This record gives sequence, structure tokens and C-alpha cells, in this order.
Amino acid sequence: MRHLLLVSILLPGIASSQTTRPNSPPPQPWIAIGACPGEGCSFGAWSACSTVVAIKEKRPGAPPAFTLRPGDRFTAVTGDVHVEVPGIVVFRDTISYVPEPWPPSQDTVPFRPGDTLYVLNYLGEGLLVWWFRGQADTGRVFWRDRPDRDLDSNRAGPAVLVRRPKAVWWVRVRNARGQQGWVVPSYATLAGGSPHYDDGPERCAGR
Repeated sequence: MRHLLLVSILLPGIASSQTTRPNSPPPQPWIAIGACPGEGCSFGAWSACSTVVAIKEKRPGAPPAFTLRPGDRFTAVTGDVHVEVPGIVVFRDTISYVPEPWPPSQDTVPFRPGDTLYVLNYLGEGLLVWWFRGQADTGRVFWRDRPDRDLDSNRAGPAVLVRRPKAVWWVRVRNARGQQGWVVPSYATLAGGSPHYDDGPERCAGR
């Protein structure tokens, strides 16, 4: 498939494997380097809504680097999405997936009964990265997606999501003193990641 080059351009440093078997899972954890997931997501000027401890490495329990206090302004430098468990889509009928105008391609991707599509990281605007037959690609959700409580009880349809991906978004931040560390952001703790959707740093600044 031709989209793998596009994925590499969007997410430089994205993990890949050249030796996987058809329908085998992707490398785990799958790491999308430089990723900012979601519509309007951007790095830059952020602020803290609560006390947040930035740590020195991208792992739970790493030593602290510095502490952000409510109202502190800082810079979000970059981010990596770590997909610890990929999602799974199974097929019970033949489906021909036709990509939309973005990414620009006329390729048709055939999915057949018995195939497994692994769902990786979300990009935004309905686009995500998946893994199929040994390589990464980009596309939109075309399968039946149910609330978490229904994933096991309702699996009807030609293509059904049976497991959601589990991922952690690590963001490297720099405070006013120039110190750098890693945090896992949430709407309750940090603001500024989606300034085009009224989530600029002013939401938490001055608290």
C-alpha cells in the first residue's frame, strides 16, 4: 500500500517492522514520535490547571524533573504516543476500503474474512494509523464501533471492533527556567493543546 510513506512524513520516527507475517501484530509498544493527536492539537504555550510533576523519562515511576503549579505557563515541546495494546478489528465478510481524497490515493484496500486489522494511534479529523499485513497505513473508521460495554455482546456486521487500543500520550515540556521533563496530559491538569477549540492556556492560567 502506498500510504506508508505518508505516515512516515506525518509522524517521523514512527516505529515499523520489515519482517512481520501477514496479519501478525505490530511491534509493541508502537511509538508514534512527534505525535499530537486530535483535531486542532498543537504544541507551544500551555498552562497548568493543577499541580503536575514532570518526570525525567517516559515511564511511570521515573525521577521527578520539576513541578508545575496551578497557573504556571510552560512550553509543550513535542510528544510521543505509546500504543501499549493495539485495537483489533475482525472481518466476517469481504470489504473493499476506498480511501477518501486525503490521503490522496486511488488504491483500494481489500479486507477478507479471517483478516485482522490492528488499530494504532489517532491522528485527528477522523484519521488514524492502523497496521495490516505487516505495515502501517492511514485511514478512517469504516467498521462497526460500539460503546465499550457492547464490544463483547454485539459483534454483528462485516467489520467489527472487538478491542480498543490502549495508548499513553507523553508530552515533553519546558518550564520558564528551561528545565525539561515528561508529563501525561489530561483536560483536568493541563490546557493549551487544542487552542482552536477554546482550550488555550488562558483556561488554566492565573488559577
